[in-house]
Amino acid sequence: MVGLTPLLRPPAPPALTSLTTRPRPSTKGCIPRWRPYSDGQVAGCVAAWDRLCNSIEMRRRQSIGATVDDADDNTSYASQPLLTPAVMDAARIPEPSFARAFLGLARRPRHIRQIAPGLSLPPAQGADFAAAQPFTNLPRSIPQWDGTVKEGIIPPVYIFFCETDATQVNISGWRCNFRGYWDNGKGRVPDGITFPSFVPPGVYTECLVRSEPEATEEGFRMLLPFNLYGARFSDGHEMKNHSADELFQHGFKPFGGHPRRPQRLERLLDHWASLVERGVWSVGPHGVQGSIEVFKDAKVNWADYTIPSSW
Repeated sequence: MVGLTPLLRPPAPPALTSLTTRPRPSTKGCIPRWRPYSDGQVAGCVAAWDRLCNSIEMRRRQSIGATVDDADDNTSYASQPLLTPAVMDAARIPEPSFARAFLGLARRPRHIRQIAPGLSLPPAQGADFAAAQPFTNLPRSIPQWDGTVKEGIIPPVYIFFCETDATQVNISGWRCNFRGYWDNGKGRVPDGITFPSFVPPGVYTECLVRSEPEATEEGFRMLLPFNLYGARFSDGHEMKNHSADELFQHGFKPFGGHPRRPQRLERLLDHWASLVERGVWSVGPHGVQGSIEVFKDAKVNWADYTIPSSW
């Protein structure tokens, strides 16, 4: 009797791996959740920050004739972060969050105070940093008109500060999308919540609700107190002054995605480094020179104030 040849069982398929490092499951009370940023994105943002600081430091030393020993990265000071955990706790920065991870890993340069025209490092003192935050003391959950509760709000964190005498930014109405995260589902902020109408100009991390689709904590919003008619988005279209946070944003995304999805903070820092390296921005003893008004140049020299599309 001829023996039957056993059928060969095909090898088991390899375990599925994520095509991106973005999703990061976390658990609390056995309920799985997705973290809307990755360690790789934090590391990329810190690397872009280092590039910006190094570019400013090099130009600074050239402007004052300092020796290479004056560089921040040659001193023990370079190991100090932009903000310590205690300072971020005082300001109620969510833990974990992209803002907290970046601010805790990025170095605090010793000699640089201004990292862009009119924009400076966040104060290292907990009381000063906390007092300047317009949003981190707002509730993280909001009752909705239908009886449900919107939970998991990650507030914007004010990270790069403008000079104290600068004109405040009007974010009343829909001049900034931050307000929508604290409404009751019908365009109204519930009674008892004091949402600010005016905030300092500068750079803020993105606001989001972690349970919503396309939540992106690695984004930023730059709020400015003046219009930028003539400036352009990454897609080449002109800005129409529809909101206070249009500069350096995408515009239309031809391959899909939420229309309000922000640019990554990493790309902003890289772009600022290129403006320093190309001599578009001048550098003096304390860092990048000029006031926040320099950004009005985007209305004329718009190419310098547009982050090229990466798609």
